[in-house]
Amino acid sequence: ELTLSPGSRLTVATIFAQFQSGLMLLELAGDDPSTGFGSLNAVGAANLDGELRISLVNGFIPQPGSHFEIVAGSSISGSFDNVQLPSLPNGWFFEVNYSANSLTLDVVPEPSTMALLAALAALKIRRRGMHNG
Repeated sequence: ELTLSPGSRLTVATIFAQFQSGLMLLELAGDDPSTGFGSLNAVGAANLDGELRISLVNGFIPQPGSHFEIVAGSSISGSFDNVQLPSLPNGWFFEVNYSANSLTLDVVPEPSTMALLAALAALKIRRRGMHNG
């Protein structure tokens, strides 16, 4: 079990490997990378497997647009078999993004919420155009 508490930075000088039986716990207390959440930086590759469990602490509620780089390495391979994410209010949710050299969490509106917002914006623009003519 590896716990990354707010403000903790774990640097692995070689390759980091989490196996299928492994558990990475990440606590989010804010958006600030230096104090709000922990992260892991592998100088070599990061090989991911097992479980990732995210929890919100100290009453923190991330907003849409919040971005958390939680794992970085010269390369990222594999993925977590099981990801447990806290629920968020207002139709927001966490999006887990794997790239060639990082794993990030982003807070985004639920797709149905985005479609509704786009439809309302289009209606408002259309109505504004009707009043100008």
